[in-house]
Amino acid sequence: MTTCDRCGRTFNNKFAFGPHRRVCNVVSTPVAQSIEVPFESIQDAQIAQQCTNSLRDLAQRSTKPSWGIRTVLKLNQFRPQDNQFSCARDYSYMQEKWSAYIKAAHSCCSSEFWCVQQSLLNQTTVCKDAVVNAVKPLVSHEARQPAWPDSTRALKKLFQRKAGRFWDNVLHTETVDLSSYDLPGITDIKFEFVDPVYVWLERADAMYDAGIEMQWKPCSMRHPESGEEVFGAGVQYGLILREASKRVPAGSKVALFNLSWDGGSTGFGSRSAVPICVQVMNTNSASAVCIGLVGYLPYVEVSEVYKDHANCVKARHHVLQTCIGHVLACINNSSRHGFYGNIGPVKTHFFPCLGMLTLDTPERVKYFGLRSSRACGICRLRKGRSVIREATRHNPEQIKRLYDVACTPTCTRYL
Repeated sequence: MTTCDRCGRTFNNKFAFGPHRRVCNVVSTPVAQSIEVPFESIQDAQIAQQCTNSLRDLAQRSTKPSWGIRTVLKLNQFRPQDNQFSCARDYSYMQEKWSAYIKAAHSCCSSEFWCVQQSLLNQTTVCKDAVVNAVKPLVSHEARQPAWPDSTRALKKLFQRKAGRFWDNVLHTETVDLSSYDLPGITDIKFEFVDPVYVWLERADAMYDAGIEMQWKPCSMRHPESGEEVFGAGVQYGLILREASKRVPAGSKVALFNLSWDGGSTGFGSRSAVPICVQVMNTNSASAVCIGLVGYLPYVEVSEVYKDHANCVKARHHVLQTCIGHVLACINNSSRHGFYGNIGPVKTHFFPCLGMLTLDTPERVKYFGLRSSRACGICRLRKGRSVIREATRHNPEQIKRLYDVACTPTCTRYL
């Protein structure tokens, strides 16, 4: 049995405690109430909870070396002027609106329904609908109140009717013009993505709730015998956080972004589904809590005969460069004045910094215009650092295409 430390409510099913804990803000301790669920759900939930705890403990193991001299660096940060950051966007209001939306969405269905949904979190939509319909007759009519949607589509419509449309507040819609490529039946394509700054804040706040340690202050580590500075023990000992901290005002923090997109291992062999993700780099944890989905790269749908046409290849490269440019521009809009957000109970002033682009080899070749996969910056042709070593070999046609995209006046319409 699990008891909520806020309201005192008791749960026989540990899996039902998670959704309740995220929406419970009661300070007093009323009389504890128990929820009756089928025995199969309790057994499955206990097994799933044990697996989740084991994976979380494994993911949260950060590298803490037992040797070396570790010191926190004191950097000369410039002092902000009065009213200098009045243009910084405040995302704390949007975070509060998200909390209210979660409460309203949670109250739409019964606790037993959320218990079943929690056990199916990583399953497909078809599997969720089948299990929900199979479990529904096993639950009493009183336990199905206030609602028990039969499908994911019905659940989304219920959210829109009772809780509203939250994602419209943080969703960006851009139109990429493709009229110059003479594609059959395609003149433009829409690209929808969630504000990457909001995704970063939402993931950072989730990391705080999960107890994952975050790094904000740069440190240095030196060998105990030679005194030489060493690296690799954590992000706080790296040069990225150190250099970025020098460029932010005193009292603020650096928000390290890792932007990545990968079309592999998504269930589509043609790489037609390419998710764009943002990762919080201010941590040494490998937990999936640090990663948030921004959107999907639009797919240029043409006939099989036209897929390998030169215009279609150019159009796909243009879509890639333009869409990633929109995401980077959204992050860059907060680079000068920063942004405000809540991580836990503390409201902090952050400044974004793109720390890394974690790309797979096919995506790296396309985005940076490399000649081949063997010309990659981390491939076997580039061994170590050398002044006399030749630079990365690029594909002249790809580089010319990138220059054409950069020099051509934009025709993109902003919605």
